[in-house]
Amino acid sequence: MKYLNYILISFLFLSCTKEIEIIIPNNATQFVVNGYIEHGEPAKILLTRSLPYFNPVNDDILDQSLINDAVVVISDENNNRDTLQYMLENTDTWISNYLGSNIIGQEESTYRLEIFKGDTVVWAVTTIPKLAPITPDSLR
Repeated sequence: MKYLNYILISFLFLSCTKEIEIIIPNNATQFVVNGYIEHGEPAKILLTRSLPYFNPVNDDILDQSLINDAVVVISDENNNRDTLQYMLENTDTWISNYLGSNIIGQEESTYRLEIFKGDTVVWAVTTIPKLAPITPDSLR
C-alpha cells in the first residue's frame, strides 16, 4: 500500500501538460435579423451585420453594424405588400431600424418577410397565433 501511494504521488508531480492553441476562423460577416410583428402593431425589424466574437464592442462599432440600405418588404396572406422604411427607433426594450406602416398584425395571420441587400435575398415566414382566452382558472 505504501508503494502505491508513492507511485500515485509520482504520477501527480511528473505528469505532463501541453498547451494547445485553438484557431477560430474570422468568417465573413452575415446578416442578423431581429424582428417582430404583433397583433395591432406594424412590423419592426433590426437589421445588422454580425460582429467578430472576441473583438471589443463599443457604440461606434454597433452603429457601423446597422444596415441602412436594404429593401425590407413584408407581405400578408392576401398579397398586400408593405415596404418598411428605414427609421431608427429606440424604445425601453427594443431597437429597430426598419418600421412598417401599411400592414398591421392580426391574430391567425401569416406574414412573409423579404430582405434584399445587393445580390442577397433573405426571407422568413411567421404566423401570429390566436391569443388564448384569459379565465379565472388560468390566473392562479
